[in-house]
Amino acid sequence: MKKSLTLIEKISSECSDNITYYRYNTNIPDTLKYKKGRITAASWINEICFYFIQKEKSFLEEFTTILKAKESDVKELTNEEYKQGLLDEINETKTKLENKRFDK
Repeated sequence: MKKSLTLIEKISSECSDNITYYRYNTNIPDTLKYKKGRITAASWINEICFYFIQKEKSFLEEFTTILKAKESDVKELTNEEYKQGLLDEINETKTKLENKRFDK
């Protein structure tokens, strides 16, 4: 996921650079319609990048919500040892999420 996000961020940055380049550079031989097309396409792509960057951020929130729901389910179990093993793993994962550390 991180590699995908990095790629999307790079694409977004390049689109921003292209928007600036085609909007303000008067030393290029391209026609105004061509420049407008490049600016419009770069703007669209930038919006798509923004959408997916925001969507990626919501993945962790959704993951945390599902994890909390599973934790509630586990607390209903009667086999104490098994339940404790499940809860320990869930709690370790929650701690990693809170600290944003996944290097065990």
